Amino acid sequence: MLSVSKNTDIKAQLETVFGKVLTENNSEFRVNCPECEKRANKKDYKFKLYINPFKTNDSGERGTWNCFRCSFKGWDLKKLGVTYAISAELKPKTKAKPTLNIFHEGKSKEKRKKRQTTVVPLPSTFTQNWSKSLLGRACFKYLKERGVTPDIIAKHSIGYCTGGRYRNHIVFPIYKDSKLIYYVTRSIYKKIYMNCPGKNSHVLFNFKNQNHVIITEGIFDALRVGDNGVALLGKIIKKEQLNIILKSKVKKVTILLDKDAFKDANLISDKLSGFDFEVRLAFPKTSKDPGELRPEQIDEIIKEAWNEVR
Repeated sequence: MLSVSKNTDIKAQLETVFGKVLTENNSEFRVNCPECEKRANKKDYKFKLYINPFKTNDSGERGTWNCFRCSFKGWDLKKLGVTYAISAELKPKTKAKPTLNIFHEGKSKEKRKKRQTTVVPLPSTFTQNWSKSLLGRACFKYLKERGVTPDIIAKHSIGYCTGGRYRNHIVFPIYKDSKLIYYVTRSIYKKIYMNCPGKNSHVLFNFKNQNHVIITEGIFDALRVGDNGVALLGKIIKKEQLNIILKSKVKKVTILLDKDAFKDANLISDKLSGFDFEVRLAFPKTSKDPGELRPEQIDEIIKEAWNEVR
């Protein structure tokens, strides 16, 4: 058993037990998970085991760990072979729950408020009359083939454009507090997506203040996942998007990107894991994107990621 005396560098002592140690912030460290190595029967290089030696639970057990890959977690680092004493100099300063500053320094409150309440107008040729024309029926058929039901269409106020720049495009409005803040369009004839003018760094499609969210890339992916599906509109989580999640009551996050986005999914996981979230990575077992899978296949992927039934 490793003994760490007062004022000893904790990171150095953890390296003695686990090998290489990454510093996540002023109170957490990341190491390769011994449980992952045991299960896979090979060396782990993912650094998904997070250790916080400063936390103490109600039972007086000091130090907690959690692997965001295999769910290996627990309290009292003595069980991992580590004992130590923490002096006042080594204890991290108490901080409020971390948030990200989504505005540049120097911006006035008026400008911040204006940015937060900007309402985006829908295209002038937008309509939801699906039986009005051959184009309307073609758009409705396209959505049906992509697994979008009439109930989903109504729930998300989906429509299409009869002319102009977005002719032949399905329109997916995105609302926040009953205000239209963005929209995305998709051609029914070509794999072409078009966004409304303006930045989308503050946009999360289908985000609701709930306990568990499943992060996807695109809108069709999120719709296929269901009520928990949230689309980033890309492979990267932006600061403002992360800030929205941080300020919500979300506790569990599943990352379900396309199969070719393994590195991007890990980057998102690393960002989220530094905060108070339970995070799991999930990937399609086929070459299909999440939006092309059947609902039962999505359920199986999520179940496997969490090793439980949703």
